[in-house]
Amino acid sequence: MEEALRVGGEPPGAYDQVAFTSRDPRAETLIPLIEPAASASAWPLVQLTLSDERPPSADLALACLAVACEMAPTASEAIYTIARVAGLLAHVAEEYDHPSAFRPNVGYRGPVPSEYLGDDTVAL
Repeated sequence: MEEALRVGGEPPGAYDQVAFTSRDPRAETLIPLIEPAASASAWPLVQLTLSDERPPSADLALACLAVACEMAPTASEAIYTIARVAGLLAHVAEEYDHPSAFRPNVGYRGPVPSEYLGDDTVAL
């Protein structure tokens, strides 16, 4: 996503919200923090991207932060990965304190890879 943003294109998945029906609260929290940290040369491109009427995804907000602050390429991917691990560890710790049947709200929506289908497996 960051690469497409750097060259002025629309990043894939920039406005796709799978887990949220309207606005992504993670993006809403991050976006106001970008401008004060942005470099003067990178801010106009990011500002143009964020002026779109569609609600941005957290991935787009993170890519905007990386571009605005002139971070190294793929910095947003590293930040995303660290955040996901921290979130997963928080869920694990929570499960130790209060065991439950944790069920994520978002599931895989793609095709079932053929190598995972055996004779006794039914594809959905």
